[in-house]
Amino acid sequence: MKLSLSGKVLLLCAGSFLFAGQAVAQIVIEEIVVTSQKREQGLQEVPIAVSAYDATTLQRSGVKDIRDLQQLSPSLVLTSTQSETAGTTARIRGVGTTGDNLGLESSVAVFVDGIYRNRNSVALTDLGELERIEVLRGPQGTLFGKNASAGLINVITKGPDLEEFGGFGEASYGKYNEYRVSGGVTGPIIADTLGFRLDANWTQRDGFIEDVANGKTDYNDRDRFLVRGQLGGEIGERFSWRFIADYSRRRETCCAAVTEVAGPTAAIINALSPGGIIVPPQPFGRQTTVTNKLNSPPPNNVDIGYISDVDEKGASLQFDWGIGIGTLTSITAWRDWESERSMDLDYSSADLIYRIAPMNLAGVGEVGYGNDFSTLSQELRLAGTAGSLDWLVGVYYVNESLKTLDGVRVGAHYQAYANTILATTTAENLIGGLGGPNITDGQGALRDAFSQDTDSIAGFTHNTLHVTEDLALT
Repeated sequence: MKLSLSGKVLLLCAGSFLFAGQAVAQIVIEEIVVTSQKREQGLQEVPIAVSAYDATTLQRSGVKDIRDLQQLSPSLVLTSTQSETAGTTARIRGVGTTGDNLGLESSVAVFVDGIYRNRNSVALTDLGELERIEVLRGPQGTLFGKNASAGLINVITKGPDLEEFGGFGEASYGKYNEYRVSGGVTGPIIADTLGFRLDANWTQRDGFIEDVANGKTDYNDRDRFLVRGQLGGEIGERFSWRFIADYSRRRETCCAAVTEVAGPTAAIINALSPGGIIVPPQPFGRQTTVTNKLNSPPPNNVDIGYISDVDEKGASLQFDWGIGIGTLTSITAWRDWESERSMDLDYSSADLIYRIAPMNLAGVGEVGYGNDFSTLSQELRLAGTAGSLDWLVGVYYVNESLKTLDGVRVGAHYQAYANTILATTTAENLIGGLGGPNITDGQGALRDAFSQDTDSIAGFTHNTLHVTEDLALT
């Protein structure tokens, strides 16, 4: 259940009764205008499979990010394996790119204000105040010049108002002490020529999984913040521009899990750490056990637990210039996305294996679990109409830099755990004769460091010939 209070008041039951002799107002259905074909068109005129949701629909449905959009668009499904920052897959009509590898681009592309968000995980941030969201089903490469073989999600946020000042404020409260506060202000700096807009929102929620070892209940909580500033304007009737800068962050304790079935080695873990594995008596018990090693001594100096920190920032500049034969559009954008995570990999209170957030250890170098993704992109396109032909040509360039660090460390209980398992092996397995391993707390097991730099360029064109009023060839 969620209660919401906003600056807009809905008067219920007003006008519910019609009195004799009173004129009945004519119902007018407002036409939804979309830009799914890089030009403004009525939704009924677009010859592709597209669903469009305006600001009113999105607000009433509580849509604040891409994941919330699933309740409106039945063909869209988003799933996460470990967490939203590690591996998120978007599917349209059941088709999508699976896997946790950030080196793989998704076949469902996400664009926010004309800017390509290179991975689905990167796109899962609060979107702020929205103008419209369009979900395009099927291949869209000829329109957007980027990998979109399964479909595309096109997000358009509200821009500056050049005519009058305005603002909004909204607060909501929900289950698990969820608070969300958002607000914004917009208006002209120079009437009809230059305007600004500033939006911000903050969301916080308690966790819903309890660690029975210490009574903490803040696992899988939520703490998110977004601020977006815009400047925009028009010069004459043929030139318009829009500059956007935004910053968002997450500071969350994610992602703990609940053990449903205790395996054959559970007895060993419980012997090393009493109550090391907890299986809730009923499937929705939301209880777990977590290794918590606070301020451990050198060489570790780590706090083992669940950390999910994300920082994202970016800026873009778009201009549209009517040059006679058509409209020339340029979009230049830079974005940077960083994530740091730590987690207890054995999901027990025994200190076996874990990941830590990125840090430098003497004699080892940088260790931990994190990603750094930065992009620089440029799009140029020219669109126009020649008689019965609507034409569009464009070119898209992007430079991507991805750095990924993944390290698994072993804890204080690992040697005793491994010795116990090895002691039970038979001579026929040979390994039983090797004896116990000499592995001490905090020493390596796995350290992977990857980097990927990509330069890509694409040319695209999309043309529609209107044969008759009711028939068009694309």
